[in-house]
Amino acid sequence: MNTCLSNARLTTCRPIRFAAGAALMVGSLAAHAIPVTWSGTTGNWFDPSQWNPTQVPTSGDIASVNNGGTANAAAGIAANSLFIGTLSGATPSATGSVVVSSGDVVTDIPVVGQTTTAGVGAVATGSLTISNGNLLPSGFFPFGVTVGQNVASDGIANGTINIANGSILLGNAASNPNLFIGMASGGATKSGSATGAVTAQAIDTSVNALRSVLIGRADNGGTANGTLSLTQGSGTLRVTDSFLVGSLSSQAGGSAIGVANLAGTQVDKVGASFGLFEIGSVDASQLVNNIGLGTANGQAAIAGGSGYTTYRVGTIIGTVVNDSVQADGVLNVGSGGLVASSTSPGSLQIGVSRGTPNNNQLIGLGGTATGTVTVTGGNVANFGNIQVGRADGFGKGIGNLEVSGGNITMGSAATFEVGSASNAQGATVGTVAPMGKGEVVLRNSTLAFQPVTPATPFASLLSVGDATNIGLSGNPSTVPVHADGKLTLDNVVVTGDPFMRVGNAFSGLTTAPTTALGVVQASGGSMALSNLLVGSGEGAIGRINVNGTQVAIADSFFVGFGSGSQGQATIANAAVTVGTNLGVGASNAPSSAPMSGKLSLQNSTMDVGGSAFIGPAYQGGAGVLELTDSTLRVHGAVMRVGQSSNNGTLFGDGAVSVERSLVDVDNLLRLDVGSSLNFAIDGLARVSEYGAFDVGTAELDGLLNIDLGLALFPLLGVVHFDLIVSSLLDGISGDFDVVNLTGLASGYAASYGVVVDQGVEIYRLSLTRGQVPEPGTLALLVLALLGMLSMQYRRDLRTVGAR
Repeated sequence: MNTCLSNARLTTCRPIRFAAGAALMVGSLAAHAIPVTWSGTTGNWFDPSQWNPTQVPTSGDIASVNNGGTANAAAGIAANSLFIGTLSGATPSATGSVVVSSGDVVTDIPVVGQTTTAGVGAVATGSLTISNGNLLPSGFFPFGVTVGQNVASDGIANGTINIANGSILLGNAASNPNLFIGMASGGATKSGSATGAVTAQAIDTSVNALRSVLIGRADNGGTANGTLSLTQGSGTLRVTDSFLVGSLSSQAGGSAIGVANLAGTQVDKVGASFGLFEIGSVDASQLVNNIGLGTANGQAAIAGGSGYTTYRVGTIIGTVVNDSVQADGVLNVGSGGLVASSTSPGSLQIGVSRGTPNNNQLIGLGGTATGTVTVTGGNVANFGNIQVGRADGFGKGIGNLEVSGGNITMGSAATFEVGSASNAQGATVGTVAPMGKGEVVLRNSTLAFQPVTPATPFASLLSVGDATNIGLSGNPSTVPVHADGKLTLDNVVVTGDPFMRVGNAFSGLTTAPTTALGVVQASGGSMALSNLLVGSGEGAIGRINVNGTQVAIADSFFVGFGSGSQGQATIANAAVTVGTNLGVGASNAPSSAPMSGKLSLQNSTMDVGGSAFIGPAYQGGAGVLELTDSTLRVHGAVMRVGQSSNNGTLFGDGAVSVERSLVDVDNLLRLDVGSSLNFAIDGLARVSEYGAFDVGTAELDGLLNIDLGLALFPLLGVVHFDLIVSSLLDGISGDFDVVNLTGLASGYAASYGVVVDQGVEIYRLSLTRGQVPEPGTLALLVLALLGMLSMQYRRDLRTVGAR
């Protein structure tokens, strides 16, 4: 059995081989050690008659209890190596127990419950119980503390270490020992199992660190189950190499289950050697002789973790992966948080299925990887890449991340992906459909990206629901790809100006559907972004809902962008700034599929430094802007609604609705042929009771809809509603094609058009209340109350209503 995976995922691939006979295994380490074997049933460790030869083991001896007996000790014991319930070769069974009621157990190499090259039916069971004392292993590499291990065997191994009032103390050993709990490597029939469990108050690594910690690790078809429970609730577990819980190498199938209950213990990587932190992982990276089967399940609770470059929770990585393969990982982290190595930005992968093509091939339907990480009161720091729910090439990746009361700090030019899928390998995978689904919840925290600098000229990326499908020019992809992402920000401050994409789909050289759904919900806090894109690309749906969150966008803000995209943004009780352009359902290219965008401002303000485009320039799309109790300021060259192209023969639909709101355009308001301008009149006060535009100049076209809501204005005479006010004497040109007036109450007449007042042109609606109508006019009044009064007009003022 190797301590590394087939692709050298651990620091070393030096083999750990257990020869037939315990003495052979450690002979090189203890050339002068004497094998001493327990021959009694239940008896006193210190009784020489219980041993063969007749002597009590000393610190230089190899002590074995394998005959089904129990050795009891009322004081501490010592041995060079201690084997309890171990067998090798053709031995059918081995069982043993050691019980120490008071005192320490000092041994270089403790092995409890192990089968080596054994056949089907062989069973080894061992247990070590320490009631009031510690276990002190020195553990020369490649050995260490081994509990429940099946080595190239088709047998069964069971091992238990229970330290009720004590710990495992690592002293000054010549090298760092391993900790193996529940490890199974199948034999000739690709079967065999191992179960290991260790319970102690703590593992003290302050003097000497562990090398690798493997809890529930299986390969070659084996079945492994490992559990580590530390009950003291404090301290740090220092590890030089990998920390794996529930890990399977699936070339021959098998299953691995690992549980690490270390709620009060920090797990820190030390030293420069390579290592991985994995909870619930499947590796199927080999192509030859790989059947791509098996499952892995890992669960861990730690106070925090630091020092690793790569953290994986619920991941499948491989070339040959069938759809029955599953990897499930759950990690709960306390106030210590997760901090990547300081030498380079790290990678955090949660619920990731990643195909690694071998000779341009991915084989199988891909498995399902599910990962969940919860961080309470701790920080997540120094990561250059965070992936939550991702599938590459094939399979399903489902991930969840929740951080409460702690901050996330990303590295330079970082990527944070929530629900993503990609078929960009150029690999042969048949009709396999990768699907990524991710959800991230952040509460009372900061999400900090590194801003662009001359040294790092690229912005970081925050994507929610992102699907990419790329084939080869000679072999375009026909594989559908789907991504589903949701990001919830509750009183979160986002800094560093990342590029945020919400619902993004890209397909090149492909005829397969590529779809993405991205949803962002933010309440409180603030966001500082470089760009915000909501719903971009054919097959993409993006939604963002902001309530009480201040948003600063350094560059552009687009809602619904590109053929076949759908974007929706609702902003309530917030102030938003956009550095350059605003686009709502805006595209300057023909759409092969309908596209749409909708932006709603509710009790909010938005300042746009550049231009605003509402609606696309071609048929097949629409943009909608709604303002309620809000203000929109456009400082750029133009606000264009319902753009047209090809000399006006092609145009998209754009609609702007204002209710108790103001749209303030510094320069040109251009209402194109596909535009629709909608006003709600709730009272006489401009802006506070009815919507209005202040513009530099205006070009009118399209539709004008005015809803009076059957309002009854008390005064006789004329009341005016200045809907569009320019800043020039000749500031308004063109005409609306159609004016629709609804809700005109009985007894009122309405007139509308362009007038000059106080030296500027104004598009004005005027209402006149006359006398109570004669009975002969009642029919006309009913029509005014119930119907819509529409009429086309030229530039002169027109009047409608009861006369």
